[in-house]
Amino acid sequence: MNLKILILLGTLILLFVPNVKAYSNMDFNLYPEKTSGCPCSAIGGDVDPIIENLDDVTHTYTFKLEMPNGWTGFIGTSQGRGELTLAPGERSKVGDITLYLTPNCFVEPGTYYVNVIATSDYGEKISKKLEVDVLRCHYVSIYADSKSICKGDAVDYNIEIENLGRLRETFDITVSVPWAKITKTSVTLNPEERKPITVTVIPPKDLIGVQKIDIEAKSQNSYAKDQKTVELNIYNCYDFSMDVIRSDVYGLEDNKVCVDQTSVYTLIINNTGSKNDTYIISTNVDWVRPEKDKINVAGYKSKLLNLFVEPKSLGKHDFEIKIKSTNYPELTKTLKVSVDSIECRGVSVSISQAERSICQSLLAKYEITVKNTGRLTDTYNITTDFGSLSKNELTIEPNEVETIELNVDTNEMEPETEKNITITVTDGKITDYVKTKLFAKNCYSAIIELEPETQTACQCDMINYTIIVRNTGEFSDEYSLSIGNSKISENFLLKPNESKSFYQEPYYVYYSPNKTYYVPVKLTSKHTSLEKNVTLIVEPKDVCYNATIEVGNGKKVKTCESNTIPIKIRNSGRKEDVYFIKMTAPDWVNINIDKIQLKSGEEKTIYLYLSPPYNAELGRYIVKLNVTSYNFGREITIPVEVVTNETEISNVTSEEVAIEEIPPLPKNETKVPTGVVLGTTKFVILGLITLVIIGILLIRFVFFFK
Repeated sequence: MNLKILILLGTLILLFVPNVKAYSNMDFNLYPEKTSGCPCSAIGGDVDPIIENLDDVTHTYTFKLEMPNGWTGFIGTSQGRGELTLAPGERSKVGDITLYLTPNCFVEPGTYYVNVIATSDYGEKISKKLEVDVLRCHYVSIYADSKSICKGDAVDYNIEIENLGRLRETFDITVSVPWAKITKTSVTLNPEERKPITVTVIPPKDLIGVQKIDIEAKSQNSYAKDQKTVELNIYNCYDFSMDVIRSDVYGLEDNKVCVDQTSVYTLIINNTGSKNDTYIISTNVDWVRPEKDKINVAGYKSKLLNLFVEPKSLGKHDFEIKIKSTNYPELTKTLKVSVDSIECRGVSVSISQAERSICQSLLAKYEITVKNTGRLTDTYNITTDFGSLSKNELTIEPNEVETIELNVDTNEMEPETEKNITITVTDGKITDYVKTKLFAKNCYSAIIELEPETQTACQCDMINYTIIVRNTGEFSDEYSLSIGNSKISENFLLKPNESKSFYQEPYYVYYSPNKTYYVPVKLTSKHTSLEKNVTLIVEPKDVCYNATIEVGNGKKVKTCESNTIPIKIRNSGRKEDVYFIKMTAPDWVNINIDKIQLKSGEEKTIYLYLSPPYNAELGRYIVKLNVTSYNFGREITIPVEVVTNETEISNVTSEEVAIEEIPPLPKNETKVPTGVVLGTTKFVILGLITLVIIGILLIRFVFFFK
């Protein structure tokens, strides 16, 4: 009874439970049965296919996918080769079967279905439908605005590209017109990223009106793309007209101008466009120049500009004025103008005296007359090659006359000479001149006579001069006289042919010796100046101050006896001098005088007294005698020999005497140095001894003749 109930229940289950196959040996399902993803991306990894072997024997199963066109996919098993073997009643585990689907990169977003089919080794199949939602993962948008420009201008479109998809993509950017340039032809954007791109539009120069430009962004990786159409409205913004009219006519016809003279025209520029514009003005000749080479004119406005015309030669001339727009460089216009240049300027100059004679040192005055003989007011420069003008510049109206003064200082001329003077008047283009002759007479003159003109002197000599001044001119004159830096006389008056003598006070010669000096004697007055030199020859020192010294015999002496040595000193210089005598010798040698004064050529004899004591050592001694003055110095070395008897006296000659130059006494020394001056008592004793010796010699001489 129980078995029958069970069979009945089983039959009811098979009849009423859905999707249950009464005769299937396997079960196959998808968990979940729905998935989603992006085009060009692998999806389905979250789907787990599960299969169960319901049979009582082992079976092997294979799997495949049925997908929309252009899709790719893969289904595999953990056992490899796309197969899965299950024992009776065995059910696959999660991960034993995996599947991946990749929708076409350019598939539109939407819902698609994929059949997943399991096939047993005995041929039974079970197909399960997998619902796949393809999301809008690839989307791009372009942002750009329309613009307006003037003809000939360029413009930048600052567009933005935004990735509205879910994946990082690279987009190619293109434009539909060849006269547009893109800073970047491709851009890579992350999801929701926006980047700017500049499109520079340079329309053809003559293009006007509304132009449409298509800008496209297209993905290199997917179907995503966008296109934006922008408008470019090109206006004709720039245009102008011009004209030239005469401003200053000087009584001339409109087309006539003065040669080498600036004539002024007015250039009128009318900006007929709507935009401000700057115009460049130029001409084809260098004698026409605009007041400015650039001018800015507002839209629909006019401006005036001076045009300076200055032809360099006479006759008819053409020139062109060229105006160029800077905002629209292709817009250039040229205006041709013709002028006839004539001579409009003229000048004449005259002088009050064509020839003149005046005393040298006086001021000569002339009247200079300048007339403007032209038809234009003109400014003239007046110059002279000699003298000075009261004015050097004059502005004179046509046919008017101006007078100025020429002053000539004849002190700048040599007496008895003639000067040709030229006065020139010019405005830089035209020139006139006038000449005059001026003779400078020697009305003021003088001569200087010197007595003597040349003088020879020694240093420290006292000299003087006699100076005679004679007025050899035609008028009385007042003079000042000087010699060197010393004034002799000031402001003394001499009539014509009158002379006056001046005696210079004696002065000492302090110049260095052995040189020639020229001392200027100057005579000056308001009208003349004269200079003459005195020649002063300062002789060498040894010519002015010198001496000769002669040493006599008697340079040997016996002990306890005496002897004298005469010494002649002669002044061989030109000047009187005082000589100081200083001796260095043994104590038994004395001199009879310590100072002598000699005139030029005068000589005197002094004596050395030799008186060696009994205990004096025999032999040769040296006596040094210094003869000096403030300008001269000499040292005499005299050998003296002491012997015991006359037979021992050998011939001692004067050649053994040595004479050497020594420095003179210092100039501030007024006494003989210590040790040189002998006491008065000692000189008296020496004099008495000398007299005794002379007496003895005379007695011997008398007895010798008897």
